[in-house]
Amino acid sequence: MSHTMNVSILSLDKGQDFGMCGKTTTIKGEEMEWMVGCDGHGTDHIINILRELNWEYIMARDDSLKLVLDIIDSHWKQCPGSRYASSGATYMEAKIFKNRIETCAVGDSKIMVFMDDKLCYENTEHNIFNPLEQVRIQHRIIKTNVVVPFVLTPSNITGVTKHYHVFEDGTNLAMTQALGHNRITGIQAERKVIPFGSENKMRVLLMSDGVSDMLSSEPKYYQQDLQLLAHLSADEITNFAEQRWKQDWHLYEKKEDELFTHYSFATPNSRRSGFDDVMVVVCDILPTQKEAVVEAIVEAVVEAVVEKEYIEQDKIALDALAIQVLTEAFDAFQSREEEDRLIGLAVYKDDSAIERMDFWQKFIPTIEESNKWKELDIVKIRRNSI
Repeated sequence: MSHTMNVSILSLDKGQDFGMCGKTTTIKGEEMEWMVGCDGHGTDHIINILRELNWEYIMARDDSLKLVLDIIDSHWKQCPGSRYASSGATYMEAKIFKNRIETCAVGDSKIMVFMDDKLCYENTEHNIFNPLEQVRIQHRIIKTNVVVPFVLTPSNITGVTKHYHVFEDGTNLAMTQALGHNRITGIQAERKVIPFGSENKMRVLLMSDGVSDMLSSEPKYYQQDLQLLAHLSADEITNFAEQRWKQDWHLYEKKEDELFTHYSFATPNSRRSGFDDVMVVVCDILPTQKEAVVEAIVEAVVEAVVEKEYIEQDKIALDALAIQVLTEAFDAFQSREEEDRLIGLAVYKDDSAIERMDFWQKFIPTIEESNKWKELDIVKIRRNSI
C-alpha cells in the first residue's frame, strides 16, 4: 500500500499548535508510521517541552502517552509551583500499521478517520458533555458559562453557551482533560483501534480546534465540510480554516432568526488576534494499483467460477491464474489516465452492472492477449457471468 504523510500549521494567534509525523519500528519489531498533534494553552512551558521530545523513540513504545506524561512530570516536579500549573496542551496520536490504525486522544482536539472517503471514526472531546467525563469528574469541578460564536454554515454563525471547568486549585479550562497543569485534570485517554484491508482507501486526520471549530454544524453543510476534509491536502485544510476565521460572517442571535448582523473574529485593538492557530496532520493510505486490480480480477473470476459451478479445486487454480494474468495485463497499460480510470472502477465493488460491464469491456482486450488466460477460455466464462 502507498502511504503519504504531511503536516501543516498556521500560527494565527499564540503559535501554540504542534504536529509531527514519521516512520519507525516498534520495540516488538512491527513497522509502522506515526502521527502526533498537540494544541497548547496557557503559558508555553508544556508545548515547548512537547516540541523538544524524541518522538520517534516515544512512538516506538507500547504506551507512548504514559512516557510523555512521565517526562512532563519530571519537569514540574523539579520546579514545583505555578510555572507548570498554568500551562497545558491537548494530545493526539495515531499509529498506522499494515492492517490497523491505533489512536489516542486527550482534550478537545479532533481525530478523524475516513475509510473509502466516509467518516468511520472521530473521537469524543473531553468536556462535561462527554458521558464518561461526567462520571469521572463532575463532582470535582465548578462550571462557568460564556457565550461564544458557533459556526452554523459556511457563512452563518450564532452564539452558544460554552462551559468552562474550574478545578480545585482554581485552574479554569475549556476541557476536562489536558496534559500539564500539574496533572490536576487526571488523564483517561480515549483509545481506538480501526482495522482495515489492503483494498481500503484510508485517511487519518489530527486537527487542532482551530480547524474543527470552523466546521459547519448544520447537517447538510457539515457533510460538505467532511468531504473537503476527506480530499483536501494538509495545506488546503489549514488554508480553508484560515479563510473561515478571517471572513465576514452573518451573526444570528438565534439560528432560526431572519435578521443578522455582520461579525468578524478579528480583534485589531487587542494583543490577541481573535483567531486561533490551525494545525492538521494528514496520513493517506492508498491501495497500490496492482492490489486494486488484483482484487477486481480475482473477484470477477470467483464470480464466474461460482456461476459455472466449478469444484473448489478449480476455484483455487483460477484465482492463481487471475493473479498471473494480472501482471501481464497491468504492464500492458501505456496510458496512466486510462489505467487510473479502470482502477477507479475496479475499486468500487458495488457498482452497477452497467459500470461492471464497462470496466470489463475495456479490460478484456488486454486480458485476451494473455496466453495463460486463453488456456481455460475464461473470457467466455466471465462474459456469461456479467
